[in-house]
Amino acid sequence: GWQILTRPEYTETIERAQLAARPQRLSAAALETLAIIAYRQPLGRAEIEQIRGVGCGQMLKSLHERELIEVTGRGEGMGRPLLYGTTPGFLEQFALRHLGELPRADELAVALRDPNAAPMRIESPPEGADSPPPGIDVDAPYLETAR
Repeated sequence: GWQILTRPEYTETIERAQLAARPQRLSAAALETLAIIAYRQPLGRAEIEQIRGVGCGQMLKSLHERELIEVTGRGEGMGRPLLYGTTPGFLEQFALRHLGELPRADELAVALRDPNAAPMRIESPPEGADSPPPGIDVDAPYLETAR
């Protein structure tokens, strides 16, 4: 067989490159922003900021760079703002086949309140169903959670 070796003087550079290639964990703020987009997509930056109560420009940039969200179109409002949605990479990262497999709102709220909660049960919709699972109100202004 073959073995590829590198010179010892390149060890530090190679180790840095390997660390940079590892996926980094998302912060709580990034997960919150991503959840808002996943449950309410497509939506614009102003809507996300209204829900979160803080600016999210850098957060959107970071999520876009990680290929978890993408621009899905333009809104009808003033200035035709960019609209964001999740990507196939988001589904892959969270082991989902489609958005209908997202946890129900009540399950998500319980998990957010209790960091030691058991893993959430994810229910798959019937084959061919395009509607969200019970408990997800796509017309709700935002997902409420207890803090």
